[in-house]
Amino acid sequence: MAFSLLEEDIIRTVAYGQSVGFPLTNIGIVERMPHGVPMGDVMVSLECLVSVGALVRTNGRYGIGNDARACIEAYANRAALTRVKWLRALRTVRVLTWVPWVRAVWVSGSLAYDASDVDGDTDVVCLVAPGHIFSARLFALALSSLFGVRRAAHEAHAPDKLCMNHWIADDGRQLAHRSVYTAWVYAHMVPVYGMAAARAWRECQTWIQDYTRYRAEPSSLRALRPSSPIIFGKMLCERLLSFIEPFAKRVQLGRIQRGVAVVGRGRIQANNHALEFHPRSQEPLVLSTYTALCASVGVMAAAQDSGLGKGACDVLDMPAASA
Repeated sequence: MAFSLLEEDIIRTVAYGQSVGFPLTNIGIVERMPHGVPMGDVMVSLECLVSVGALVRTNGRYGIGNDARACIEAYANRAALTRVKWLRALRTVRVLTWVPWVRAVWVSGSLAYDASDVDGDTDVVCLVAPGHIFSARLFALALSSLFGVRRAAHEAHAPDKLCMNHWIADDGRQLAHRSVYTAWVYAHMVPVYGMAAARAWRECQTWIQDYTRYRAEPSSLRALRPSSPIIFGKMLCERLLSFIEPFAKRVQLGRIQRGVAVVGRGRIQANNHALEFHPRSQEPLVLSTYTALCASVGVMAAAQDSGLGKGACDVLDMPAASA
């Protein structure tokens, strides 16, 4: 079956949403298309795709294939639960607004897609002052452990606890590891602290627009604003403890390198610009599902991974024998 270029873009967008358990509405499709298209044109194409059986529509959401209805029904149940989990998440994430050198915090993962389950933790991405990425993470680990809100490495399930597996230095760099998977992750991250810094960083990542035009906007209902004493305390700590970065880096790199030897590779990077620890990343599975869904209706989808796939690793000063 032959499709127009617009119809192919729609199918790819619907397929990717379904591959991450996030079936899209017509408005959601328009917002996430890689190219700007009028709503009316998308609606006409959607009707055509549904009429020929390329897409399935249930309760205002779209999917592909026999699993589409089950995916849409499961999403409705998770979305209702997520509204409650967001309230818990904001209480937990508040700890990170106290951490020196943290400039912005996003909630990512299933919560960002409003598709968390009962056992789901709270994935966060932290933007930190350049030159202090290891120091910020060290403080965050200590504070979150002190308050009992950190997900430990040995915990198979940690409902509502913080999963702080992604840190980015606010140094104006564009991220190097790019794919439709990473583009959707970064596009859907919900800013909850440091809105101005979060917006400025997102505007620097122009490559995301090659995959999706969507950008999660801040909400006053999901905004954390630390008190003046907290802000003053952070500034004081940053001044008095600016010298600890070499120590924090040395301690953490040793632990990270030992951890890589135990858990293997995956999406692991640890350098002065980014810290990311997802040894069991969903990227290969998501991309495989995405391409299969597209292929099931005769549409090709180039879905190269971001370069930190199952067998990849990027750790600063990694010994040659471990590389």
